[in-house]
Amino acid sequence: MKKIAFLVLAILLCSVVLSSCAQKTIPQSESQEVAAGNSANEGSVSVKNDVTEAEPGHEITKESEDGGQGTGGGPEDFERYYPDALFDSYILSKIVTWDEIYAAEDALLSENAYFYNEQLPPLYLMIRQLHISKEDFVRVNTETKEINAERNSEQDVYSDAQIELLFGNHDIETIQSTLKLDTAFLYGGKLYTIYELSALDSPQLKEMASKGDLDQYLNNLHVLAENENHASRKLLTDSAAAIKAKLET
Repeated sequence: MKKIAFLVLAILLCSVVLSSCAQKTIPQSESQEVAAGNSANEGSVSVKNDVTEAEPGHEITKESEDGGQGTGGGPEDFERYYPDALFDSYILSKIVTWDEIYAAEDALLSENAYFYNEQLPPLYLMIRQLHISKEDFVRVNTETKEINAERNSEQDVYSDAQIELLFGNHDIETIQSTLKLDTAFLYGGKLYTIYELSALDSPQLKEMASKGDLDQYLNNLHVLAENENHASRKLLTDSAAAIKAKLET
């Protein structure tokens, strides 16, 4: 009996010692992990700050590094008419202050609460609201390309064709058709997301098919879906099938 009691006591003492050691070593382990993480990211801190600094509460924000006309994101990305770069005001902060950018956003919102997802790109509207010159935009765009090359970063930059459409004297439909996402459909001077198209009645869709290129658009969705993740691929293919079914009724 004494041997059993001694054994139990020994086990309890060992448990206390081990627990105490664990409590002492956990903070050190966590500290090492944080230090390692900081060390691993040390070379990229300045790049990250270049992208996100001074943007708290910013509405037109950077959501992905997508330079194409697809999305490469989730199904929520199909709620937009334009790629992420045309929602990003960061490049404008190299020309004007963030206070001026926020004031411009407020002014546009006071005129149209939906300007973030309007028929024209938000960046296009912000450029005009802030009276940004093409020369200044080209200058900072070139500087950003150089930063991307030097630091292997991926800040949004714009092609000559995009800049021409953002600053040139073009009609709205030309801007829409050229800058829109491939997943957005243009008909009669109006852009539609896949969600908006799916909600339309059969007669409206049939009119779009007879007077526009809706059939080609639906076929293209299957090609675009191949480059999307599973959820986005399913949404695009299912939506295309549902719209085609309405066209056949």
